[in-house]
Amino acid sequence: MQRKDSTINLVGLIPEMRKVLVHVESIWQIYGHEAIITAGTEVFKENKFIHSLSSFHPFGKALDFRINYFQKNNQIDMFTVNEIAIRLRKVLGNDYDVIIHPSHIHVEFDPK
Repeated sequence: MQRKDSTINLVGLIPEMRKVLVHVESIWQIYGHEAIITAGTEVFKENKFIHSLSSFHPFGKALDFRINYFQKNNQIDMFTVNEIAIRLRKVLGNDYDVIIHPSHIHVEFDPK
């Protein structure tokens, strides 16, 4: 697993999110790709907020993962991305939200 670049911070990630890292890596490998983290616990980039005010990212409870390499006909293969999200939801359970965005899958720890 890699970080998109040096601006991606994992300092302060809560222990429950380590489970996410393990499962994301294994699921991405099934589909032939290394997982890339596109957002971690960072709050600012170029002196601007990069997450919404209600974001779980700054509290170490959310991560984003790249999906643009899951391609079919030069477009993101949403069928594959949906399969991946279903697998994640199944292995992570109800305390985690898995949300598909146009450029990434967002996973957050949000116990019910």
